[in-house]
Amino acid sequence: MIKIKTNINTSIILICLLFTLSSCYDNNIYFDINSQCVVSCNKKVIENLHIISKDSKYFYSFSKLSKLKGTNSFNLVEINHSYSLENMNREISIDSFRLRPETEYEIVNSTFGDAASFKILIKTDKNGKVAYSNTKTCK
Repeated sequence: MIKIKTNINTSIILICLLFTLSSCYDNNIYFDINSQCVVSCNKKVIENLHIISKDSKYFYSFSKLSKLKGTNSFNLVEINHSYSLENMNREISIDSFRLRPETEYEIVNSTFGDAASFKILIKTDKNGKVAYSNTKTCK
């Protein structure tokens, strides 16, 4: 009788663990150079996106505003106004955001806190448009 209860308890724990692990999302993203968009591989809304210049002079943090609809394709030229923007922990106008010319940036998606953040590298051309990304498709 005790062995049957142990087997049932073990089965319940394994099923709960399976549901817990399978319900997690990842933070994988890629950069679509043609549309100038950071795209979520899991098609979920991007809620927290950080853009840091490799020389650490510029640090931008985008956060989806509560009660507003975000996007799973985050355009870096025409920023969605469903997000707030901070630079060095100070809120700034979203319309003031521009990537600097000939600069390397790391973009970090940390939307799902229970999953590892995902990083990509981009480089801008002389006009500040993204010309290179180390991740151009979902893996």
